[in-house]
Amino acid sequence: MANWDKTNISMLWNNRFFRSIYRNKYPTDIRNRVMVILNSVALHLHPVKVPRKSLNVSYTWGLGGISTYLFLLLTVTGVLLMFYYIPSVERAYGTMKEMETDISWGMFLRNLHRWGAHGMVITVFLHMVRVFLTGSYKTPRDFNWAMGVLMLTITNLLSFTGYLLPWDQLAIWAITVGTNMGGATPIIGDKIRFLLLGGYSVGQNTLIRWYTLHVIFLPLALIVLMAVHFWRVRKDGGITSPDEGDLAIAEANAGSSTPKLLGTAVKDKVFTWPHLVSIEMVGMLVVTIVLMVVSVLVNAPLEDMANADKTPNPAKAPWYFLGLQELLLHMHAALAGVIVPGLVLILLAFIPYVDRERAGVGRYFGTPNGKKIAAFAFIYTTVWILFLILMNEFVGVRPGIIEPLIGAQGLNLGEPVVNFVVSILIPVVVTLFIPISLVYLVRKGWHASTREIMIALFFFFLASFIVLTIIGTAFRGTGMKLFWAWDLPPKIH
Repeated sequence: MANWDKTNISMLWNNRFFRSIYRNKYPTDIRNRVMVILNSVALHLHPVKVPRKSLNVSYTWGLGGISTYLFLLLTVTGVLLMFYYIPSVERAYGTMKEMETDISWGMFLRNLHRWGAHGMVITVFLHMVRVFLTGSYKTPRDFNWAMGVLMLTITNLLSFTGYLLPWDQLAIWAITVGTNMGGATPIIGDKIRFLLLGGYSVGQNTLIRWYTLHVIFLPLALIVLMAVHFWRVRKDGGITSPDEGDLAIAEANAGSSTPKLLGTAVKDKVFTWPHLVSIEMVGMLVVTIVLMVVSVLVNAPLEDMANADKTPNPAKAPWYFLGLQELLLHMHAALAGVIVPGLVLILLAFIPYVDRERAGVGRYFGTPNGKKIAAFAFIYTTVWILFLILMNEFVGVRPGIIEPLIGAQGLNLGEPVVNFVVSILIPVVVTLFIPISLVYLVRKGWHASTREIMIALFFFFLASFIVLTIIGTAFRGTGMKLFWAWDLPPKIH
């Protein structure tokens, strides 16, 4: 049976037609397995060989490949949708309704694009979490990690710009909330908001600008970054392996005088064809089936046509920005919308330049205490954030409470100073207290290394994002007041 399969595969592949496309014989031997990778437009982005242990699904979860595939799927479905969509405030909503009722497979196509976009945001985020947990951001892959942070930002912006295009109530008010965050930028906030909107309110100029960003500028930027990202993966030693860090240290201790890339320390490697390629094909098939099933069962939301005179209550940003919207309830808009997320992205990008220890590269959590520190940091941060949200909701730190306290000390600082204390000083002090106290406890309790401190801080960011997003999504109703998610929310007008 095996000989029959090889004979028929050879006949199909090695005829003149296929050889004019693939240039190589069917890759059954070592030389052709190398050549099929090097001579293929798509496959040459892979290294010729990959560590055997990195092929375990539970190691990478295929998140990088799935993210790339989703981007390609979104490109194809997006181009098909462009045949019908008209970026006009008078026609946009109508074309969306036509896709639901008049165009064959129109609703399915829109669903596939919508849920694929959400899926890409999630998988890119999870891919970065996996890279961090396995220490795969360390030298020589440090710059590639920084590029990954930028690619995550562009992925979110791609999804955000597409949010406006249906031109329904959900779209324009989500964009209104989002651009108001950008407008809170100190000094140049008004100019940024005017640039994003093309005016002083969401309208035709906004729609055409965001349509251009969504279909041309941001995809091109992401394509360039992805190409460089893949190239750097190859040049920086390929995919990490669970034993890479230990082997690299062993080679260094053996007295090797020539610096080597970390990836070269991995001895047990297998050819990308067919081992990695076959796994990628199965992964793409599974993702396609899941997305198709979801697209058949769940329709993408489409509310009433956009109406600037009818404000929904509450008006919420897209779910991946609801954490920032939640912050707006507790601190100054410039802090919540610009300064805090900007600093978080900068700090994430600089992690590899602070944590340069080779030990633990390729292993989840890296050290014996890594999991304990991660769990502690996540729980510690979650408890603090929930406590502070409940305190601000039911007790509150407001000018009416602060002014009597200051007046009792014989001080009359005035309204601007009181507002500064309430919306900026106190939130900054509290926000800094959590990670600083966390680092102190981790160092004292576990005598933490640099890697373990980075784990604690990363899980502080992770817990903050997850908790704030869940609160903003499931526990905020009319007037952005808290309610229990299992109760019926207040009526939304």
